Amino acid sequence: MKELNRLPLPPTAIIIPAYNEAQAIGPVIRELREQCDLPIFVVDDSSTDNTIDQAIGSGAKVIPLATQLGAWGAMQTGLRFAERLGFEIAITMDADGQH
Repeated sequence: MKELNRLPLPPTAIIIPAYNEAQAIGPVIRELREQCDLPIFVVDDSSTDNTIDQAIGSGAKVIPLATQLGAWGAMQTGLRFAERLGFEIAITMDADGQH
């Protein structure tokens, strides 16, 4: 996987929608950071636990949503955000690392 870091890529970001994933999000982000050097954006879907703190503490940038949009709405928000920042590719994944 580290070989991928050597390939020239267009601007690429990782988007992770999350809702109440405080226990899972930290390890997922830390593992991603070990495997690649891409920016990670967690879209927090109005979590009531400390998902935001765990994501920030693990090295991700967080996009907090004021109202709950659901997984698909949070994903769309993250994709639009990344596009506005100039990213050409977005890798999406679940907050628990399953997909």
